[in-house]
Amino acid sequence: MLCCEELMYNLVQFGTDKHKDSSFDIRLSDLEDRFEVRIKDAGKPFNPVIRFEKTAAQAYTDGESMQLGLQIVNNMCDEIRHKFMFGLNVTTLSFKKTS
Repeated sequence: MLCCEELMYNLVQFGTDKHKDSSFDIRLSDLEDRFEVRIKDAGKPFNPVIRFEKTAAQAYTDGESMQLGLQIVNNMCDEIRHKFMFGLNVTTLSFKKTS
């Protein structure tokens, strides 16, 4: 659940007005072949699905710590999807089940 923690941190730190109350919704789904985590928030439009040119180690040594967390999220998930619709960010993380 490190991925969820990182995305929630980004939502609170960068996607909300710190002077207003804000909330987000987290939904966990146990599907036949995978687990899905869906996070919805009404913050600023923000797409965490990023293709990185640097490795996580390079980002860390170059001092790009904000990108480092998102890079870890993108690398840990089997699939990550994002939509901004009806004023909401909807991010879905998918993790394949292992036998």
